Order: sequence, then structure tokens, then C-alpha cells
Amino acid sequence: MTSQGGPTGLSERALGPDLARGFMLLFIALANSHYFVHGGSIFGGFPTDGSAVDRVVAFLISTVVDGRAFPMFGLLFGYGVAQIVRRQREAGKEWKPIRKLLRRRSLVLVVLGFLHAMLLYVGDILAAYGVLLFLGVWALRWKDRWLFIVAASVLVISSLPSDDSLSTATDAADGSMLPVNLLDQFAERIVVQPFIALLGPIGFIAPFLIGLWAGRRRILERPAE
Repeated sequence: MTSQGGPTGLSERALGPDLARGFMLLFIALANSHYFVHGGSIFGGFPTDGSAVDRVVAFLISTVVDGRAFPMFGLLFGYGVAQIVRRQREAGKEWKPIRKLLRRRSLVLVVLGFLHAMLLYVGDILAAYGVLLFLGVWALRWKDRWLFIVAASVLVISSLPSDDSLSTATDAADGSMLPVNLLDQFAERIVVQPFIALLGPIGFIAPFLIGLWAGRRRILERPAE
């Protein structure tokens, strides 16, 4: 570990968190894959007129991956933030420059996420993570019980049923996913992206806070303890 709290060398990196992030990236790619599959009829985001193999794959992704990869990645995001804070504190940094560092990184995430969403994939959530980190720095010095209390409260509120809680979508993917041309792409995505960036963090607050707690305890790095 460097005395300045800089990038961690390969020999010093913890394998557990890196493996977990790699698997979550794979699962997120799988969770979004059905947006690029066409079909005559759609149910739950998946075409229903494919082969038996297609239906088996759709069942596995919707059952095992959908709704699980994103919160787990949010937890790992909080875990990574806790790692950064710990290393900066061990390097002798005060809280003010640490918050400044994280806010600077949050702005980079917002910019990169916006560009990626506009040019490549509209469902990109880097900007949402940037917004979450910008606001989440206030939780860095919370005691453990407050991390759990706020995480549990947000989870309960966000889990309350709504009018369409039990409904399953039968609509095809939004036009902003696969626009006809570049001009339509920019026109449609510039409207969608702010909603993803500003409302997306709501679903990640609870796992992010739990990730902060787990990162403080170094659970993925020292599972035996």
C-alpha cells in the first residue's frame, strides 16, 4: 500500500471483491441482453416466439439474474467506496480531501455515464452511480446502526406495492434502446437519460449503505474473520 493512498498494486489487490465485481458485470450484461432481441410477442421483456432453448434461457435469466445483479453491484460499489476511504485514512488523509476526491470521481462517473448512454447504451447506470456517490459521501462517517436503519427504511419504502406491482410488461423495448438513426438516438436518449441518472440511485441506496458497512468490516477480503 502506498503512503499516498494511490492505486493499489496488483500484488496487493484483494481477489474476493475483484472476482465479485467481475461476476456482477457478467450478470448485468445478461440482465440487459433481452433488450436487443426482437420477437413478434413480448412477455416480461423476453420474446415468446423463440425456440425451446430460447425459452429456457429466458426463464433462467429472469429467475436467477434479473433483479439480483443490480443490487449486488450496488453493494459492491459501496464496498469499493469503503476501501477507498480506508486506504486514504491509513495514508493520513483528513475527511475533507477524501470527500473532495470521491466527489471528483462521482463527477467523472456522471460524465462518462452520460456519454456512454448517449452514444452506445441508453440503459447505462454509471451516471446513476455518480449521483449516488456524490450524495453518499455524507454517509461515510455514519455509525453502523445508522447505515442499517437508513438502508432498511429505504428498502421498506421502495418495496411498497403500487398499482402495477403484479403486472408483467408485454411491450417491446423502448425506442431509445435501438433508434433508427443517430439523430433520433440523441433526441430520444436526451429525454430518458436524466430520469435514469436521477431516479436510478433510489434503488441502490440500501445495497450501497450495506456495502459501506461490509467494506468497513472487510468481509470479502477476510471472510474467515
